[in-house]
Amino acid sequence: MEDFLVFFVTRLVGIVVILAVGIYILQAVRILYIHPYLVYRPTRKLEGTPRRAGLEYREIFFKTKDGVLLNAWFIPAEDPKAIALHCHGNSGNISERLDTIKIYHDMGISLFLYDYRGYGNSGGKPSEKGTYKDAEAAWYYLVKEMGINPGDIIITGHSLGGSVAFWLAGKVTPKALIIEGSFTSMTDMGKLFFPHLPIRLLVRHRYNSMDHLKKVHCPVLIIHSPGDKLVPFYMGRALYRAANPPKRFLEIHGSHNNAILDSREEYTKTIMEFIDDINGTTSNSIGNENE
Repeated sequence: MEDFLVFFVTRLVGIVVILAVGIYILQAVRILYIHPYLVYRPTRKLEGTPRRAGLEYREIFFKTKDGVLLNAWFIPAEDPKAIALHCHGNSGNISERLDTIKIYHDMGISLFLYDYRGYGNSGGKPSEKGTYKDAEAAWYYLVKEMGINPGDIIITGHSLGGSVAFWLAGKVTPKALIIEGSFTSMTDMGKLFFPHLPIRLLVRHRYNSMDHLKKVHCPVLIIHSPGDKLVPFYMGRALYRAANPPKRFLEIHGSHNNAILDSREEYTKTIMEFIDDINGTTSNSIGNENE
């Protein structure tokens, strides 16, 4: 009887271990397969245009180096303080950024807002390398086709677009860089949601902002909210600490997608001060660094 119990328990433990390993492997394979669908959540249908916000705009189509046709809007401001090239987040398309468009227009900043490949009316399929090529093509369209002085362009990015903006700012020479609600890397984000899996081996789209920002030498403004439940506040602080000076950090309040609306007054005031400081700064700090 005792031998039977030992055999039964041993067999049972073996089955449990095999099941646990099997479930673990299945989870890993599932993440490997669905990872691109978690990173990119595009929609094709445009829900409106800047005219819905009472703004005139110019619709633009331009090609990337690898031949993908992208769609963009240019919303001019009267006597603009700067031109913002905006890299949006991972979901939807440019038509879902009308609040951002209105805020920048009200600050007297012209805005060039484009859709990544696979989003809205842009062709192709999204990928990490693809989004970098898209941002680079948008930059060169502004500079070469529209004749905008690089020293007048501020690159801005929200969430996933923050990492794309970091990459672009490390390749070109913008006036400044403004990042909202962004992460240190996609690998770090994966570890948050799947801490038990070998995320570093499974993630194909890495978006390593901590590496990108080492090559950025223009003035940087990092904006983040402690109320952001998607991208942790500490990641925004980590990006700020790793950024080269001159730099500034703004703590706002609200959720990941609504923080700039909930903190609109402070948000716009800080950005306008940031631009004024850039135009007159000669030191390595801009405003309060809040270390």
